[in-house]
Amino acid sequence: VVVLAEGAAEGIAALQLAEETSGARLDLIGILINVVATIGWAFGSIWGRTAPRPASPIVACAIQMLAGGVILGVASAFFESWSQVDVAALPGRFWAAWSYLVVFGSLCGFTAYIWLLQNVSAAKVGTYAYVNPIVALAIGAGLNDEVFTPTQAIACGLILAGVIVITMLRKTTADGPSQPPLDRSPLNRSPLNR
Repeated sequence: VVVLAEGAAEGIAALQLAEETSGARLDLIGILINVVATIGWAFGSIWGRTAPRPASPIVACAIQMLAGGVILGVASAFFESWSQVDVAALPGRFWAAWSYLVVFGSLCGFTAYIWLLQNVSAAKVGTYAYVNPIVALAIGAGLNDEVFTPTQAIACGLILAGVIVITMLRKTTADGPSQPPLDRSPLNRSPLNR
């Protein structure tokens, strides 16, 4: 628990540093929503290893993305003003970014994530947390001419240190060897094989 609290404290320190150096106020409700979403993602990733679902990871992803899209579409009607969006005026750069997220972020990335959850341990799958911030910063700097300051580097280091501490906690408190991949073949779904 102490190490988990230390990891969370490092993440909070990184947020505080970002607020102090940028002069912008942090949106506490947004941060809270992100924390709750992260907990939900972790719970779903662990529970999803044993939850009943389609044998095909592609079908499982399609169901999840459709359900998520419908929920977010309904929620956005309450929190966003759709009347202010002029689709015809959106630049080509927007459509390129949107297409990238649809193809690589959703279709490829999420399908691979679901497949990995079925075939390797959740702790190993969680290592995506190390790669995503680096990729996001590289894309932002390379394609959007975003400036990467030394303060951002320190804040990113603190966030990654928090992730490493929490991941190391998982490794040191794991009981026994890592779980083998789950066998989801139709024969093993039979009540006779349980």
